[in-house]
Amino acid sequence: MSRTTKCCIASTICLAAMVIAPAQAAEYVVDQKHARASDDNAGWSDSPFKTISKGVAAAKAGDTVLVKAGTYSEMVVVKASGAEGKPITLKADGRVIVGGRGKAGIAWAKDVGHVVIDGFEFSGTKGFSNNLGIGPERSGGHHIEIQNCVLVGVGIRLSSCSDVRIRHCVQTGCKRNGVSLAGCKNCTVEECDLYNNGADALVVTRKSEDCKVLRNVISDHWYDDHPDGLQTYFGVKGLRVEGNLLFNCGQGFMQQQSTDGVLKNNMIIGTHHSGLLLGHSNTHRWDVNGNTIAFTGFQAIVNTGKDNVIRNNVVLTGGDTKLVVHGEFPVKFKAHHNLLWKSPSGAQYNPPPGGEPNTVFATPKFRSAPALGAKACFYIDIWADPNSPAKCRPNRLAVIGRPLAQHFAVGDHVEVNYDGKVRKVTKVTDEWIEFDPPLARLHHHPWESVVNWKDKSKFVWDMRLADDSPGRGIAEGGRDPGSDIDMQAYLKGDFNGDGKRDLPPRHDVPRISSWE
Repeated sequence: MSRTTKCCIASTICLAAMVIAPAQAAEYVVDQKHARASDDNAGWSDSPFKTISKGVAAAKAGDTVLVKAGTYSEMVVVKASGAEGKPITLKADGRVIVGGRGKAGIAWAKDVGHVVIDGFEFSGTKGFSNNLGIGPERSGGHHIEIQNCVLVGVGIRLSSCSDVRIRHCVQTGCKRNGVSLAGCKNCTVEECDLYNNGADALVVTRKSEDCKVLRNVISDHWYDDHPDGLQTYFGVKGLRVEGNLLFNCGQGFMQQQSTDGVLKNNMIIGTHHSGLLLGHSNTHRWDVNGNTIAFTGFQAIVNTGKDNVIRNNVVLTGGDTKLVVHGEFPVKFKAHHNLLWKSPSGAQYNPPPGGEPNTVFATPKFRSAPALGAKACFYIDIWADPNSPAKCRPNRLAVIGRPLAQHFAVGDHVEVNYDGKVRKVTKVTDEWIEFDPPLARLHHHPWESVVNWKDKSKFVWDMRLADDSPGRGIAEGGRDPGSDIDMQAYLKGDFNGDGKRDLPPRHDVPRISSWE
């Protein structure tokens, strides 16, 4: 073989290698504060783009759009898809706020997939829909990762999406629902902090299938007209709700037209209305397993569906003395291995047909919780006394359980609306209690709730069973009933118990509504 022939062969091999070698992923930089920032640039660190939209338009599968700190008033729409293992990544570098005037948010076009949205803050925007910060431009989308984002005054709405994961996000202050999954399949909301929205914190609806709600904290969510922590309706199937804390919500978990789901190892604590509603006579075949439902204003569990199983739970009578009820007509369900507390002042309890084997009725003994006297919690009962709201003041509440001297004494430490503030009872009458310091104001609906910590002056909620609880070992397999969630860790954004916050900083976003 001649030297010329060898050179030709070598050149051909090199050329072929260049043709089949994969293109290197690019990193485009957006930095509106850079002196030379322009959308006419190449998008490198020394010649960055000025807008996120330009960076997104340039990106292809495997590329990253790195956005430097600043406020970007843009409606960003991702129109190109990434690929499996090669997503298009939008990543904030520093505090990046998408908001300001006009329409602003991050969306993706119909059927776009394999996109990562990481580390952005959305604040006060008027997005592509009502109070939305992230979601599809219209509907559709698949394999989207939304992580480490903070949304204030806006929410996340997924419509007809599949394989979307919302993880490690903080969301609050939307006029409507905080996070909504409609017509979605295999979508997950995981380890997020949702609080103080105008409607429900988290909604799964419209024939969504096989979605998951895992290890979230939904709290301080009861200020407005429709305050469910979690709600399902319109043909939801196969939903898994596991490891969540719902604390200080209007209602805990409200279900309608939902079937074949799992509710496991959750805590529903401190609701101003009902705790768990397997409701509307069309919520069937749910496995309610290993949850703690306690200090609910109204009934703890309402079960009007068929073939639901309630097992291995810890459940306390609600403030209205209802424990587990099934409405006007008996329903077919099973219950066993539960630890139930019946209020000494009376409790309505509808056991399943055939009884409830291996269930214990006793005072559960939690690690740290308000006192369980004749009642667990107290609320303004406008049904028994329509004039109750008129008797209330910022330092006085006319609550259920009269005469109230049976439940309160001067000097008791009470917590109002689960706000963590220590208030001392200064006066008790048959109809109301007075306390100091007063509330800033009363709610526009008579939804105030009170629990009595008696002589405790440090309110630390820990609803795991104490070592000497009579419920120890009564669940299936010799396990303990109820949930093992560490409430204090969850409320700090620590979901794995390592003592470190798993969520992005909230930048001093208030947890209490402005009316308070």
